[in-house]
Amino acid sequence: MDGRGDAARHLALGWIVKNSDYPKTGEFLHHTREILSLDRHGMGMDVYNHKLGLKIGAKNQREAEDIINHMIKSHEARYMTPEESRRIHGY
Repeated sequence: MDGRGDAARHLALGWIVKNSDYPKTGEFLHHTREILSLDRHGMGMDVYNHKLGLKIGAKNQREAEDIINHMIKSHEARYMTPEESRRIHGY
């Protein structure tokens, strides 16, 4: 939980929302979902990664995946190690 895969998911969602027919609605719904989520520890990180995903200037999915992988490897995206996640969430 809250690891690199979670960061990639939120980055990708941001890119998908940006390229949708209704980006403002998608952004609103994502933010609303995070507010209503029971995961208070990861909310800020998820919103940060989603907003970062909105800035991805990829022309296609493959390019977006490459950029997302770079954001994760360079630590531009925010995520937790398994140990950090277990400590915060208690599992």
